[in-house]
Amino acid sequence: MSFLRLNPRMITAVVCREQVGVLSSCCRYLTGNSAGSHTDGESKLIGILRSKFPQASALNARDISGGCGAMYEVYVETAEFSGLRTVAQHRMVNQALAEEVRKMHGIRINTSSSPKQESDTQQ
Repeated sequence: MSFLRLNPRMITAVVCREQVGVLSSCCRYLTGNSAGSHTDGESKLIGILRSKFPQASALNARDISGGCGAMYEVYVETAEFSGLRTVAQHRMVNQALAEEVRKMHGIRINTSSSPKQESDTQQ
């Protein structure tokens, strides 16, 4: 029986070209990026979002391109979004990440106002 030794960089490049999301977790495993750690690109985006949205109760960025940094999914939850339509929230995130977005193939944005704010306004 023979085994094929895989180069993680080659696998990541193939995933980026094919944009197959299913292989993303496989590449993260092979490159040593577990679910609990962030890539450099993810950490950079989180840092930018943290500085632009200091009141954020939750922030996350995830490389969904398999580790090559071509496409990200970001999540921002902050009281600053309270009362704003989703389009306005997404514009704020796009403006915050404008320089980084120019270098990407795409970005998936999810936003929410803080749950505490929403429950306060419902009472």
